[in-house]
Amino acid sequence: MKQYDVINNPFRRQMADAPFLLVLQHDRNTDTVNVIVAPLSLSARPSRREVKLTVSGRDCVMLPMELTSMARSALPDRAVTNLAHESFRIQTALDIVFSAAG
Repeated sequence: MKQYDVINNPFRRQMADAPFLLVLQHDRNTDTVNVIVAPLSLSARPSRREVKLTVSGRDCVMLPMELTSMARSALPDRAVTNLAHESFRIQTALDIVFSAAG
């Protein structure tokens, strides 16, 4: 998986509201067992930190306060799409979480 790939959420309990996960980990970190992802919610409200992203025609909101890691072996084989064209907005949201940028 590449950074900003969107994958189908393999966690059944979360699928109804968060059908997708966004891969945040940079491509250089392929030697790790886990991958850092953020859920993409259908019901969350967008803000400066929770940015709205469109995936397969559906408006989703990235939830950067719910970052998690998952086993690389549990990732689906194919990405739904890649949101690299939204990298500035995604990174700005992460900066709000991890720095004084907010």
